[in-house]
Amino acid sequence: MEIITIYRELPFPLQAVVLCLGMAGLTLVVMKLFLEVKRAIVTDRAQARGPISGDAQEAVSSHRVVELTPTQQHETVAPAQSPSEPQPVPTALTQLSPRALALRRTLISVARVKGSINYYRAAEAIGLNRGPEFFGYLNEVSFDCKARGEPNLAALVHNQGVSPGDGFFQHLGYRDSRQPGAVEAWQRQVTAVFNFHWYDND
Repeated sequence: MEIITIYRELPFPLQAVVLCLGMAGLTLVVMKLFLEVKRAIVTDRAQARGPISGDAQEAVSSHRVVELTPTQQHETVAPAQSPSEPQPVPTALTQLSPRALALRRTLISVARVKGSINYYRAAEAIGLNRGPEFFGYLNEVSFDCKARGEPNLAALVHNQGVSPGDGFFQHLGYRDSRQPGAVEAWQRQVTAVFNFHWYDND
């Protein structure tokens, strides 16, 4: 199973080389080497960013900030489900762009561990820097959640102040986070996201 996971993480040209080699021992060595290099790069980047400040850590006492490894971003984890309450599998009502779909999957992984992720790390998870392009994909995910009748996954993405930006609150019908009831509405969305049964049907 680990071999399949490693193989899926390889870029397409390297997958072709691995298939051409055809020797299981050499293939495994090449794939493990690639995975170790990739993990080292992710670790170096995380260490360069430094730890989360004490104030930020205290502000997220109700849930934890999650750093996803590339493997976790694409893992399929079966959702916990009560046998007495079968959940219908939602179908895609909108067609997400590839990056918005990748962001949706990243946020579902964060939701399953009841965590949160900052804008920078969420953008990095889909190969972007934080900026207008990233926020376009985050809006796409928000509209998609609404079309599916799901809680808004964007509730898990926060700025350094550990709350979403004004754009998220506008999706909830508020001008910004300072408007009465806005923070409570966001907290209800976070709870709804954590309690929702997420599926990998995209």
